[in-house]
Amino acid sequence: MYAEEYFPRQKQQRLFTSIKVLDNKIHLLEQHQKRMASSLSALYGAASIVDFQEIQAEVDTLDLGLYKLRVVYTPHYFKYALTPYKMRAIRSLQCVATRHLEYAFKYEDRSGLDKLYAQRRGADDILIIKQGMVTDTSYGNVALLKDGVWYTPQLPLLHGTQRQYLVEQGLIREELITESDLSSYSAIRIFNAMIEFGELELGMQRVGLL
Repeated sequence: MYAEEYFPRQKQQRLFTSIKVLDNKIHLLEQHQKRMASSLSALYGAASIVDFQEIQAEVDTLDLGLYKLRVVYTPHYFKYALTPYKMRAIRSLQCVATRHLEYAFKYEDRSGLDKLYAQRRGADDILIIKQGMVTDTSYGNVALLKDGVWYTPQLPLLHGTQRQYLVEQGLIREELITESDLSSYSAIRIFNAMIEFGELELGMQRVGLL
């Protein structure tokens, strides 16, 4: 299902966000609205908050189930799509190194991430090491298990909405984690707006080091 609204275009790099919709409910909506508003403010000086009223009206007509709501936006462009969602299988990760990749905002242009993803050596996804520090996978934040506590990298490429929620709830703790620290952890979880914490977990033997 698609719906879109176009405004006069400016030369602005488009942002996007993915939001979980389950049984006609948009999850963590307030957090996503805040993140979108802060991104627009930081990048473009726009102060408005995206109105989800029209989107919610369409969500209310969906059959029960799990959907991904993808929103692409700038201050002058807005488009969304609602599609059924099934989590892809991730059974292995390959560490890849970068020095200069920046992804503090969710740009629609993911070419920098795509170049790193191409170095995965047959693994299902990558674990990005920036200047020696563990950050994220290509599509999600991570947390690593040690002594019964889940730690999330203090320096992620992207401070995701699910990550922020888990930190605020005390379910994960921020920690500086280097690539050389990985051997001291026993498991890794990948999560994002669509993947709940605990849905996707791998033993550290499934992570290929540099």
